[in-house]
Amino acid sequence: MEGGHRHVHQLPGRRRTGLPHATIVVDHFHVVQLANKMLSTVRRRTTAPLRGRRGRATDPEWRARRRLLRNREDLTEKQFTRMRNALMDAGQIGMTLLTAWIAKERLRDLLALARTGADASASMCGS
Repeated sequence: MEGGHRHVHQLPGRRRTGLPHATIVVDHFHVVQLANKMLSTVRRRTTAPLRGRRGRATDPEWRARRRLLRNREDLTEKQFTRMRNALMDAGQIGMTLLTAWIAKERLRDLLALARTGADASASMCGS
């Protein structure tokens, strides 16, 4: 099953009549893709009310939009530092975006643990 919205009726907690013992599988690519879409949505929804308009090329959050979609390990230290500092200097908009980006990266970490079969609860607690 793909991770798209059209399959919401098949998620756990919903009553399933067909194949009640089937294991639901969502591939990691589509989960991360959805996280990136949500990050872009957060960026747009945060910018509009606070700035009273859509993002512009001069806005720090607009300049960081492509870096926000990249994986941390794909950013050089200089790119990451530039993005982080610019967003921190942007005030509430930037802090909201950094929080959303960190959440996306933590999701990726969790998915990586699932691929290795590691105990997620021990790794997320720092043990």
